[in-house]
Amino acid sequence: MWEIEYYEKSNGDCPVSEFLDALPPKLMAKALRSIDLLAENGITLTEPYVKAIDGAIWELRVKFASDITRIFYFVASKKHLCCCMVLSKRRRKRRDRRLKSPNPTTMITTGETNETQRI
Repeated sequence: MWEIEYYEKSNGDCPVSEFLDALPPKLMAKALRSIDLLAENGITLTEPYVKAIDGAIWELRVKFASDITRIFYFVASKKHLCCCMVLSKRRRKRRDRRLKSPNPTTMITTGETNETQRI
């Protein structure tokens, strides 16, 4: 079993803990379950749960519906992991509007820029 620690700033703030406390209940449950998996498996946990970012920095990947949360951590010492930062993003569904044209080529208007492409 690995020990999980949350980074604490010099003023006493703990960004990861504060972020987790503010999550909706179902997303919080999923995030805490992912942290438990990390504690159980440590550095042997693989994708889709974790991914190496840069050298010693790793991300714990939590996805719930359209919410995507990344908890960044590093190995602090033997059997000891430190969660230091959280990133959350909401996946926006991008809809392509298909327009019919008089010719057999289909036109697509993409995203917010309203660029038109022929396919």
